[in-house]
Amino acid sequence: MGMSKSGLYAYFTSKQDLQLATIDCAWTIFEEHVLAPGDDGIEPLLERWISYYEREVFPGGCPFLTAGMEFANREGPVHDALATAIERQIGALERALRDALPDGADPAQLAFELHALLTAANHRYRISRDPAAFAQGRAAIRRLLAQALPPS
Repeated sequence: MGMSKSGLYAYFTSKQDLQLATIDCAWTIFEEHVLAPGDDGIEPLLERWISYYEREVFPGGCPFLTAGMEFANREGPVHDALATAIERQIGALERALRDALPDGADPAQLAFELHALLTAANHRYRISRDPAAFAQGRAAIRRLLAQALPPS
């Protein structure tokens, strides 16, 4: 950005305000890359999501996952904002699943499982730097969807 750390802090009243603004900005970027392209079904949504991780939209990794782990055992507004972002992600999956699932299926459970697979693929890639993690994530997601969704 071409400015010092103290120069950046000058725009915010506190470190916490900077952290909250960063989470808000990250959500906007996540929405643009993953959610906003359209209501075109669960499979395109999942592919955009994996692509978001794969393309390293955030060079240091998804801020909801990295900061989420850092703040998981803390209390306060930053923890709450990160928890809300993750719940919004799972909620987006659940909404996308509602129309696709047969009657009696549990979209909340499947959304949880898909989110777990998405984040596991990302985590494996971040720790190993092996792009095969995304292929394995895609394969696991296809298998889960094949079990959950009626044949088209």
